[in-house]
Amino acid sequence: MKNTKVFFHHFIYTFSSNFFKLIFHVIIILIMPKLIGVTEYSYFQYYTLLSNYIVYFHFGWCDGIYLRYVGINYKNYQKKIISNQFWGSCLWGLSISMIILTFIAVLPLDLERKWIFLWLALLTAIVIPQIMLSVILQASSRLKESSQMILIEKNIYGFFLLLIIGLGVRQYRYMILGDILGRVTSLGFGMYTCRDIIFHKCGIDIKKFKEEVKKNFQVGIFLLVANLTGVLITGIPQFFIENKWGINAFGYISFSLNLSKMIMIVINSISIILVPFFRNSSEDKLRQIYPKINSILMVILFGILLVYYPLRGILIYWLPEYQLSIKYLALLFPVCLFESKTAMLLNTYLKALREEKKMCIGNVATVGISFMISVINIYTSNSLTVTIVGIPVFLAIRKIILEFLIDRRLKIVKWKDSVIEIALSVIFMIVSWNYHGWISMIIYFCSACGYFYYKREVIHYLWNLLKQKWNKSLEVR
Repeated sequence: MKNTKVFFHHFIYTFSSNFFKLIFHVIIILIMPKLIGVTEYSYFQYYTLLSNYIVYFHFGWCDGIYLRYVGINYKNYQKKIISNQFWGSCLWGLSISMIILTFIAVLPLDLERKWIFLWLALLTAIVIPQIMLSVILQASSRLKESSQMILIEKNIYGFFLLLIIGLGVRQYRYMILGDILGRVTSLGFGMYTCRDIIFHKCGIDIKKFKEEVKKNFQVGIFLLVANLTGVLITGIPQFFIENKWGINAFGYISFSLNLSKMIMIVINSISIILVPFFRNSSEDKLRQIYPKINSILMVILFGILLVYYPLRGILIYWLPEYQLSIKYLALLFPVCLFESKTAMLLNTYLKALREEKKMCIGNVATVGISFMISVINIYTSNSLTVTIVGIPVFLAIRKIILEFLIDRRLKIVKWKDSVIEIALSVIFMIVSWNYHGWISMIIYFCSACGYFYYKREVIHYLWNLLKQKWNKSLEVR
């Protein structure tokens, strides 16, 4: 009962902050394109894509701290060690920033890209210590404070966007400035929250500091590579699109991908909570609950795909200049399905089982496939559509590889479910691409109903669980 209450409180904290983050992303994705031109929005998306890679410039340092300290009470942290690690991360961020500035001076970049890389250099000095504080809070289950860091960052960013919109400013550079200000404020709040540790009066033991950094790198590097390659699976085709078809085509496809990934914001909040709980579960327990969690998750996700049909109609009316994005959304919307399952279930299980190396191998293999197929397509068929179709295909390949690794570790067999999931995803893509309106929705809805019937026992279990929770809430009132 106590664990259930703790889980519920953690869920409320992380879900609320990430729900606000979701609302913020809806504004960025749906409102900003209406206010600024396609080119301006495309450059902003280019900055956003590159900033997603900046967060990995700690090279596993922060991931190592998370994996080594997850589940340990905040009060039991060794203040001297954590304090030294934090200030070391600050110096590391500044060093990486200087390297980026050097590259800007050397590389023949156009003016817009120079501006973007200048902002990225500044972002690096901020985001690495920010991530360090975030993982310290998450590892010790101080999810309320970790969630507040997100809320503060997005509140400042959102207020700044409203301000510049009210002033009639329509340049992407000011949007980037708002992002930087939000992150600086979030970092300041994190430092205040962890002040008893990071401002701990202690000297630095160089030998001990080096040993800790080495351990964190060794433990975290595999998780970092796994996470980075996970981002590269969709990032590589995007870079090829920008290079081959220009910044506007890149902006259109990024718009579609962002819409597809919105649900990931909420899913990631749940996965953060699950890792410590799964870590404390036996392998037998993990084996027992894995099929049930998988079935519940997939029923929800295949239901979410129905959102595509009303969303498409709204977008056609709201953003008619993004016709290309809306067209390719039919092929990219299943990205949310594959990404969500990987983030919430597969990666979470592999982390709990301390199988970061296997997760890394699966992602690296998929990135290799993504790169080779993208290169072959660019120099043979030269087709934007084939390049875009490759994105959900690559994510499906990664899903299959990671499922195989988990199935082999837990000694379970569920290949039938995997085949059915892929088949239903393909049906969605084919009917949504070739048919429009009611026809495509009815075909997919009937296919999904067949899947729901196949999983009727799980749906019945989920319904009874929700009904039970609802009745309990009424009793409390």
